[in-house]
Amino acid sequence: MRQLGRHDVVEIIQNFQLHANQQQDVTLTHEIVRELAERSNSSTPFVENVDATYVSVPRTESPVPASISSSYLGNMALGDQSDPISEDICSFQGNNVQVLESDDMSYVTHFSKVGVYTVRSKEPKGHVLILNNYEGFAWGPDHDRKGAKRDGELMKQLWEGFQCKVIVKENRTAGAMFKFLNDFSRSSFHQSCDFCAVVIMSHGGLVDNRDVFYGVDCRTIAANDVLALFKNTHSKYLIGRPKLIFFQCCRGGSSSRGVPFVDAADAVNRLLPPSDQTDGIDKTTLPHMSDILVAYSTLEGDMSFRNEATGSWFINAIATVFSKKARTEHVVDMLTEVGRGVSHRAANTPDNMATHRCKEMSEYKSTLRNKLYLFPGFPKAEEEDNSLFM
Repeated sequence: MRQLGRHDVVEIIQNFQLHANQQQDVTLTHEIVRELAERSNSSTPFVENVDATYVSVPRTESPVPASISSSYLGNMALGDQSDPISEDICSFQGNNVQVLESDDMSYVTHFSKVGVYTVRSKEPKGHVLILNNYEGFAWGPDHDRKGAKRDGELMKQLWEGFQCKVIVKENRTAGAMFKFLNDFSRSSFHQSCDFCAVVIMSHGGLVDNRDVFYGVDCRTIAANDVLALFKNTHSKYLIGRPKLIFFQCCRGGSSSRGVPFVDAADAVNRLLPPSDQTDGIDKTTLPHMSDILVAYSTLEGDMSFRNEATGSWFINAIATVFSKKARTEHVVDMLTEVGRGVSHRAANTPDNMATHRCKEMSEYKSTLRNKLYLFPGFPKAEEEDNSLFM
């Protein structure tokens, strides 16, 4: 018998699972995989047991709205399909977020550029509202968002690492969530800071062609209604200040396993000088909606994946990239890297072939007029005499 390679094993597994409809078939699949792995001479195991819960494709017979679906236990991952990019970005190592601070040179260099938002307030540098619904849904405990509590902890640690005042509200009704958002958007305390951020984590979906997320009472709030709260006409204390809004929610029930892609552009791009984009001249008045960046964990109509042990792919990617790269990079560039990490990951749900090996792609939309650097660790006390800028 010839030595089996990784691709042989993958092909056998996938072919077998395409015809596996019963639970015992999946169990037998695991046994076949183990036997194949033992027969091969590879030192790298083909099967990795994990304890993860992923959102599934909605079932039409379920009384729950189509955007909310049951959880399935995924206990097998194909070792040969793991991606070092995804593992580095989406799987945060450790329980504590360690934000790397900017150095004096980086701070002075970026701050002195034209087209960069002013971020010089002492603590709090910004205000952050985190709304995280992970349990207590009216549909019952089967719809708890396992692993999502850790998402909230990661976000709190991350934004505190950026010297922000963080407000956390958990497991609230739609009405309560909207009130928190409205009060936050209109509060005068934003006068003392340079930016604000909102992180919303809950079940979500596409209802009447609108992105919505759910309160624990299973009532919905439209994402666009949240954005409207931060218009310049509604949020006067945030006019001209950058406003970041993050949604960790499903945006529908679609899923995709992706398409083959070979990236031949990287080698060419390394030979090209980086482009330098400049913003237009500031005007004395601003449009009714400006200086807002909204980031979604997934594309419109698609599902968003979450690991029971480590939390959501998107939130982990933000925590990892922002904590490491904010010292030198601006927010839009960091979100591009977040998308890169999320896109390289694939769901491991062999007990539910509808989502097994499916992909996720985060996206963002921006009306920012300048580049936003978060400058962790700055400003420092010695800046009172402007010594850093002399």
